[in-house]
Amino acid sequence: MRSIVMQRVFNPGPKLGAGAGVIGMRTHDLSGSDFEGYLRMPRRFAEGLTEGIPNLHWRYQTPPETTSVQPMHAKIGLREDPGLDKRNFVLLAHKVGHDRLYTVGYLDKEQADELVRELDIPYVGPPEAEYVSIMTRLKVADLRARADALEASLQDPSAGTAPDVATDTAAGESHDDEGWSDLKVAFDADDTDAVWNAPADAWPDGWALNESDGSGARNVVIFRVDHLPTSDETRAVAAGIGKLDQSITPEI
Repeated sequence: MRSIVMQRVFNPGPKLGAGAGVIGMRTHDLSGSDFEGYLRMPRRFAEGLTEGIPNLHWRYQTPPETTSVQPMHAKIGLREDPGLDKRNFVLLAHKVGHDRLYTVGYLDKEQADELVRELDIPYVGPPEAEYVSIMTRLKVADLRARADALEASLQDPSAGTAPDVATDTAAGESHDDEGWSDLKVAFDADDTDAVWNAPADAWPDGWALNESDGSGARNVVIFRVDHLPTSDETRAVAAGIGKLDQSITPEI
């Protein structure tokens, strides 16, 4: 049995504040139950959406009844700046009876589809065919840029190091010469949306943000790395995440 639920965040940190929630997929069978967190949000959104969406309920406890809870409805759309390494769908909320939309946070396609299907949240983005077209154009542009860089390096070796197209391994391909097939590195992060929104060149070469998880006591971001990382690289990534946590305030 699967259902979308809201769960209290055990250790929300100063950015989210007390009472924050995480929306995600609860899976229950004879062996027990599991929870995959999709998106953490401040108390205002967690309680408002749970109050305003009929099919959304708290996993463990209902917050104390209070007249200050403003019911909210939700919509899901495509973010304005989609990218190959981004969560491309945005969860929007608005108070019942009001039109102003608030950005709650970002979701990947599978998560967005689950929320639309399980909670009957309206989808206000482009049709599936148009979304596929957008992502295809982004992939083509990326391949062209890599090809241009390789061509430039062949014409002028002093221009710099070209991307190694032959050995630049995509997720899931083999690293037989290194003796491993995949490598991921996790970091604590108070504000995962800020990390998702950071430009790709904020991280060392060969590092790509792969996923985030807020279902446990800690909130983490996980990078896929195409080589054995150095201490300098891990320190640089940790420092970059720390700066984002300090400088970016969630839009509420």
